[in-house]
Amino acid sequence: TVTELGKVSGSDTVLVLGASGGVGSVIVTAAHALGARVVAQTGQAAKRDWVAGLGADEVIVADENSLAEALRKVRPTVVFDPLGGPYTGIAIEALQPRGRLVLFGTSAGPEGALPLQLLYRKALSLLGYAGLIESDETMAAAVTAALKAQASGQMSVSIDSVLPLLAVNDAFFRLRHRDVCGKLVLDTGGSTR
Repeated sequence: TVTELGKVSGSDTVLVLGASGGVGSVIVTAAHALGARVVAQTGQAAKRDWVAGLGADEVIVADENSLAEALRKVRPTVVFDPLGGPYTGIAIEALQPRGRLVLFGTSAGPEGALPLQLLYRKALSLLGYAGLIESDETMAAAVTAALKAQASGQMSVSIDSVLPLLAVNDAFFRLRHRDVCGKLVLDTGGSTR
């Protein structure tokens, strides 16, 4: 997603929305490894230092009501958006002309208002991640590339917790209440730890 859709390079300023989440945290590490300036957004002040430790050059603590103001001086060339809802329109407003917005989730809402005039007047590219419709071969190649990036240090996957499968309800509770930094893993090995 970072290199193929976002085409991130060292000359980019990358805004990662939802940077303390499982995918957002990986994107922060990958964009940082590519030499981009990384601005990471999280909705919780308690997660600021953790996100900064991933390689973010700047961490913005803001929700949908304060994000536009927080981004007033940030002009990203690429935005990665797992949130959707009101965040997508705010991201479009912040993007530099000819910027790229990669949308790969809607955890803040499946619908939102888009400033359509800005979309075309700035010549922005709106890109959707479509992993669910990719072929098995394409997905296998992507997994192989991700594992190589992880092994070489170009990307890092942060694991918050490993829980037994029997704790699936606890896992959903923690996700729903945003009580996770990075990935939450369910152990299906039959262990009841």
